Amino acid sequence: MLAAETDDLTIYGFLSLLEEDAAQPPKGLRSAHPTTLLAATAHTRLAQLGALPYRQQKGLHQALTAQTEKQTRKRPFPDSSASHLSLF
Repeated sequence: MLAAETDDLTIYGFLSLLEEDAAQPPKGLRSAHPTTLLAATAHTRLAQLGALPYRQQKGLHQALTAQTEKQTRKRPFPDSSASHLSLF
């Protein structure tokens, strides 16, 4: 199914799930693991589609998300009960 997928966002999502769920074993132990072939197929399909490599797309996504969060973050509304200082 991955070799025939035409939507790059679906493939990015698949690779993201592999990474987030720690589905792959640590580097050095992946050669015989079933997810290795799936990840390689997904990366190959991205290249065939002319899409950005997963790591590059992930970095751009994180940069854009961080920029958007900076722009939409608002200062907290001041609490009306703390509008004055009381020493007693």
